[in-house]
Parts: sequence; C-alpha cells; structure tokens
Amino acid sequence: MPSPTVRFPDPPPPSPSHRRLVLTAIVIGAAIIAVGVLTAGRFMLRALSGETEITALLREVPEDVKPYRPVDSLAPWTLVLSAGEALDLRRLLRTERFDSVEIILRLAQDQAAADVRAEWRYYDSYVALQEPSLRPGLDAWTAAHPRAVEARIARGMYFVNLAGARRGGGYAVNTNRGQFRALDATLDSCFADIHVALKHDPSNLAAYWVLQRAAGFHGQADVLPTYNRALRLSPASFVTRWLAITTLAPRWGGTYESMDRVAGQAQQFASANPELRTLQGFIDWDEADAAWQSNDAERAISHAKASTSYGESYTLCLKAARILWYYDREPEALPFARCAVARRNASADGHLTLGRVLYGLAQRDPADWTAYYSRARESALLAYQLDSSDDQVSKFSRQFSTAP
Repeated sequence: MPSPTVRFPDPPPPSPSHRRLVLTAIVIGAAIIAVGVLTAGRFMLRALSGETEITALLREVPEDVKPYRPVDSLAPWTLVLSAGEALDLRRLLRTERFDSVEIILRLAQDQAAADVRAEWRYYDSYVALQEPSLRPGLDAWTAAHPRAVEARIARGMYFVNLAGARRGGGYAVNTNRGQFRALDATLDSCFADIHVALKHDPSNLAAYWVLQRAAGFHGQADVLPTYNRALRLSPASFVTRWLAITTLAPRWGGTYESMDRVAGQAQQFASANPELRTLQGFIDWDEADAAWQSNDAERAISHAKASTSYGESYTLCLKAARILWYYDREPEALPFARCAVARRNASADGHLTLGRVLYGLAQRDPADWTAYYSRARESALLAYQLDSSDDQVSKFSRQFSTAP
C-alpha cells in the first residue's frame, strides 16, 4: 500500500521589500568578491612578475630624467639645518604660511644642487615636517596647494615615518599581522603623494629619498632599484647611499658584501663629498650594534670606535656615543655625541644622546655638576621640542621638569 502523500501549503509569494533586500545582498556580496579578486589578482600578478608598489611607481618615471639644476646657483650658508631652523619651519606650517614653507624647501633643494655636501640640510628640512602633530598642517597645505611638489613630498615623508612607527622596530617574526596591515595602509598613502610629486617633478631627489625609506619595509627587493634611480640624479650623494647602506645590513636581510659594494663604489666621488669616505665604516657600525645587542661590551666598543676611523658621520658618531654612554664611559662618549649634534643639529636623537652623556658626567664630577647639569637640561629640552612623541626623549626630559 503506497504511503500517503503529505502536502504542505505553498509558501506565500515574496513581498517587493523582500525581493529588494535579497537583490541588494547579492549585489553587495558580488561587489565584495569582485574587489577581493581584483586586489588578490593585482598582488598575485605583481608577485609573479617581481613588481612591487615601488617598482610600479618608478616604472612610470621616465628613464631619461636629468638631475635638478637651479636657475640661480646659491651656495649654502650652512651645510646642516639647525634645531632652531627646524622649529621655525614647523611654526610656518602650523600658521599656514605655505608659500614661505615652499620657498624654504626649494632653497634647500637649490643649495644641495649647488653643493652636494648640503644634502643633509635638504633632507632634514623635510624630516623636520614629519613630527606627528603636524598632520593637520600637512593636510591643509596639500588641500590648498594640491600640485605643490614640496607639499606632497613632505606629507609622503610624514607617512613613511608613521608607517615605521605603526610597524614597530622588531624583526618580521616578532611583528604581527595587524602591524603589517597598518604599515601597508600607511605606505599606500605615502605612495599616493609621491606619485603626484614625481609626476610633476621627477628630478626632485627628496621624493626618491622617501621611497628609499619605504623600500626596506618588505625585504630587499626595492632597496637597490630605488637607490640606483636616486643616484642618477646626484652621483656624489651621501644621503642616497646612507639610506641604502643602512637598509642593506644583514639584520634587515642584506649582506656585508652589498654594504661593502655601496661603500667601495662611492669612493670615486669622495673628493667632491668627503663624507663618502665614512661609508667604509658602516660594517663596523652594524657589528658594533650586534655586539651591543648581545651585551658584548668589548666588541661593541671596539667596533664602534673602528667605525669612525674613516671620518665623522652622524650615524657612526651617534652609535659610538650611545654605546660608550651605556657602558658608563661618558668622557669617551662626549666627543662622539658632540659630533652627532654638529652633523645633524635638527636631530632629536643627537640632542638626547648628548644630554644623557652630559648628565652622566654631572654625576661623575661634583665639582662641575652645575655646568654639566645645566647643559644636559638644555639638550634634553631641545630634544623634547624636536620630538615630543619619542618615549625616551619624554622620559629623559621629565628629569629636568623641576629645579634640581
């Protein structure tokens, strides 16, 4: 006997609102899938082709770009940017005197083109504008002058500095996915500004320096291509080589052979730019840091001192001063700390290190305590003015917040 058939009532026809809801969900879902496929496809294609965001950006820059040449060649009155000048530049940006900021940056570019030794002044003029509290001013400047190359480079420099802060300074294995996502999102903003800058002025070396700073965040693939493009615009550049050689250190996936090659190839230009000789000390600089990290005081101090045997350079002097200060050898650290401040006077790190050394000397010598303490306080407060966002700077400056 066949089983009885159970009949269910027919479902009610869907209402118009229900149809719209289903259709909307389908459209949104399809859009999300399409975006995901396009994004994944873009990265897969670039991974297969060996192209990155930076190489894609550089591919759009003509190969025959000539080095920048100013209309009027003005010799620089100083080769470095002073702390006071850096703070004045920030005040101009905060008060929205954008024309004045652009004039100062163009003048720095002209001076570096006239005398390659003035590139530190040019570079640090942009670094001065990467301070975190300046973001509203940078956005207002870019909105008011959207085609201004200087505005785009300045905000690109701000973003690449912020990208490093969001990633953190740890090795890749100690960096989580959230940090990498924040890094990539911030670099996208940086690349957008630099793309505009290079479109309007592909000869502006500072735009390539921003890309060099970004190049080391994802391995070594972009380091040498970006370095080589920048070097075409200024063959005797120290800053370009400094950005490359510090990223080529083994701790970031590079090799000492690559560092040595950069230093060796630079020596043909050392007569025009004597600081290039100091690149030969950067392997010792890295070995000093490695020994310091493993608390091998003797090797750290030996390599730090050896790194400066080719001459004075900010990075080498700063490392030597920090290591000697850490191991309570302040009298030996003092000339290196002074060297760092002299080489890049607008650097908060230099003033922080000098302040620490002077404070240590004050503890050592009761007879000169007042003089050393006063100078240490001055350095600490200047470091805080230059970079109040740095935790070490803030902590050290708080020691001087009340009278001794």
